[in-house]
Amino acid sequence: MSQLVRLLLLVVLVASGQGALAQPTIASTTTATAGNNAGSIAIGAPAGLAVNDVMVAVIAQNASSLPIVTSAPTGWTLLGSPVTGDSSLGMNVYTKVAASGDLSATFTWTLQGSKSRTSGLILAVRGANTSQPVNAQANQINNTASSSYTAPSVTTSTTNNLVLVMMAMPDGNGSINAATGMTKDLDVATAAGPNGVDLASMHATQASAGATGAWNSTGNSNSENIGYTVAIAAGAASTIDHYELSVPSNMVSCQTGTITVNACANSSSPCTSLATTVSGQTATLSTSAGSLAANTLTFNAAGTASTTLSYGNASNGATATESITATSAAANNADTCCIGGACSVSHSCAVTVNTAGFIVSSSSTGGATTVASQVAGTSSGTYYLRAIKTNTTTGACTAALSGATTVNLAYACNNPSTCSSGNLMSVNGGTPTAIPGNPASSVSSYASVNMTFDNVGNGSAPFTLNYSDVGQVTLYAQKLAGGALLTTLTGNSGPFVVAPASFGFSNVTASPVKAGNNFGATVTARTSTGATAPNFGREASPEGVTLFFTAYQPTGSGAVTGSFTGNVGSFASGVATSSNLNYSEVGKIDLNATLTSGSYLGSGLTANGSTGATGAVRLSPDHFTTQVTQGCASGGFTYSGQPFTLLITAWNGATTPAKTRNYDGSTTTTPNFAKAQTLSDAGNAGVGSFGGTASVAASAFSAGVATLTTPAYTFTTAKTVPTTITVRSTESIGGDGISSAGFTEGTVPLRSGSLVLRNAYGAELLPLPMKLEADYWAAGGYWAANGADSCTTLLSAGVTLDASSYQGNLSAGNTQFSPMGPYALASGHGTLTLSPPGTGHSGSVNVNINNATAGVPWFGTALEVGKATFGLRKASVVNRKEVY
Repeated sequence: MSQLVRLLLLVVLVASGQGALAQPTIASTTTATAGNNAGSIAIGAPAGLAVNDVMVAVIAQNASSLPIVTSAPTGWTLLGSPVTGDSSLGMNVYTKVAASGDLSATFTWTLQGSKSRTSGLILAVRGANTSQPVNAQANQINNTASSSYTAPSVTTSTTNNLVLVMMAMPDGNGSINAATGMTKDLDVATAAGPNGVDLASMHATQASAGATGAWNSTGNSNSENIGYTVAIAAGAASTIDHYELSVPSNMVSCQTGTITVNACANSSSPCTSLATTVSGQTATLSTSAGSLAANTLTFNAAGTASTTLSYGNASNGATATESITATSAAANNADTCCIGGACSVSHSCAVTVNTAGFIVSSSSTGGATTVASQVAGTSSGTYYLRAIKTNTTTGACTAALSGATTVNLAYACNNPSTCSSGNLMSVNGGTPTAIPGNPASSVSSYASVNMTFDNVGNGSAPFTLNYSDVGQVTLYAQKLAGGALLTTLTGNSGPFVVAPASFGFSNVTASPVKAGNNFGATVTARTSTGATAPNFGREASPEGVTLFFTAYQPTGSGAVTGSFTGNVGSFASGVATSSNLNYSEVGKIDLNATLTSGSYLGSGLTANGSTGATGAVRLSPDHFTTQVTQGCASGGFTYSGQPFTLLITAWNGATTPAKTRNYDGSTTTTPNFAKAQTLSDAGNAGVGSFGGTASVAASAFSAGVATLTTPAYTFTTAKTVPTTITVRSTESIGGDGISSAGFTEGTVPLRSGSLVLRNAYGAELLPLPMKLEADYWAAGGYWAANGADSCTTLLSAGVTLDASSYQGNLSAGNTQFSPMGPYALASGHGTLTLSPPGTGHSGSVNVNINNATAGVPWFGTALEVGKATFGLRKASVVNRKEVY
């Protein structure tokens, strides 16, 4: 049995020809048993068997003579018939490719005359190579009694084989476990212990060609056993999911009925997507009564093929069964039958033929017409409800009704198969009248509608319909016999699709939304009047919506388009809500929705929706970061009042944040989405302020970054110990309060600085160096040399000789700075050197440093003054004594 399952799997998997290979599957199974000395065993076709399925049949018997089968049903190919050494157990394995005549057949094997009990099974494998189903096979007879059972290894030559293993042993009360690595499908035991038989099947798949390895199983009986391994080859993958036979639920004998075969590309039922690759292929139909205009139909480029049924001599209520008997291209799944839009798995559909009834037509004299696909909430064009009957002499259609009368009308929901609450369809035969909805399974609730049939023999009443929901529906009509009407009239429009008119947005998260953060919106399927279409999303294969965005602002050469992600969840009552929408950039965007399939239930109609070109969602940065380059970068500090370089960057809130380039205040974007900022000390040290440098103009931002060179934090008191501040940037009034708080913020180690120029004395014949020192107020409460300062440079313009301070024999022009500035400090120290004034020019002069003019205003506003004296300094005489 396990070997049989393997065989089935292999057939499915092995490819025929070139191209992609199908994945064979066991579509269905069936079993039977035969009692002691039975002359035959009959096994019915597996339920749902389809044309081109590969059937694998296994017969196992507790035998006393050979062969166990004397004749097999027509068309079955025997693969092998192993028998144990003492002839107590036999197994026959067969294959057959299913044809139309097999779909509901019973297959009978004639058994040998002297025997015990028999088990049988049939596996239906779908997707197999129908020309060469078996890729490899082998059997193993295990003559030694054991509770361990083995099926042999086979070597496959193709990929995607379905490997079947069948095992049997002579114990009708036994059971056999799945072999290691396999899935058990069937276990068929006859009872009667040692006079019976147990047969099991199991399967596995083998993707690559090569040896399968032996398959080992166990059972609850210590007995001889047989193992059979069959590898079923895969057929070429089909683009056809299934074939759908669509027929009217009823027709009038004086008219023809349209019979359609659709090649469906997916599992939806009724079919919503057609397999266009079937163009040029054929389907063969048969009818049990009446006649078809053509029995062999050719599929068009759209994936459909049609013919008409004529049954002019039908008695009232007669049926004609239409069947798909063959297709030139295989499908992956069983055929379906759709009668008036109600579908089930079957290759046959029955049409009820009446001698009188209703049809829906596009003209007052026309035949039955399919109602065109409609838009929800929009009234249809004019159709005609025709009440006709068959003339018993001529067979022609004549009027069954004339003049004003009432007709019972209803609609059925085919897909979805149940209707939304409320009578959402109205029919206007003169006055709009709401009619009740019914499930596809049973139409029993009708409403009386006034209709006016013509008096010229056509039996036609014009009407329009309007459906305030979506789906595939069918309009039903009924007029009970009474008065002059001798026969009850029934009929329907056949199924037609009503698509949504549009999609609407609501409950969009209030702006501003932080870029890179999720936000939400609600999407509603709507009719043309703006009402909700509650059945949207409840289809057998639910229709859905794809969301996308339109960038609204900013515009300009500097504007960039962000990335959008997000989708809506499942629709309930026509409404779906999303909370995972995300846009990566700053600016304004609009949301858009479009029908994912692009064709609602295959109707060719689609629907779209938008928040409008209004910039419905405004997005701000998620946060800022600040980055500081110190005023004295090499020393890692900044003096109080000294400007430092600050970068403010706008970021989104993605897991890995990205710069929001649309946060821009330049002329390259319109409008500007950058906002003015205010700088502050995040730590609130309270020892000073940014003063006028705290304000950052929106125009400072370009492509998401502001680069500032003027920020300076000044201590309130000069004698302030070193203090580190953290620079925070926050949007000012008019912004959204976005801040760098909680994110990367630069720090500024501040020192209160002072510049000292020392007095100098020297000979007038030598250069005179003057020591320059940068100090800071240390934590101990004193001025200390700032050894970290190798940054300060004094501009020459700020270092001058005081012309009013010359004394002695020194005058202007006698000495000058050499070299001339600028004057750089190293490790907090520097030197100003005056040139020697020469002999006879002893004296002094003051050297003034104007910190502002020297480019170092943070050292204070007072002049730094040092005296330069040339000529040896005379010591004061305390005592003089001459000794001879």
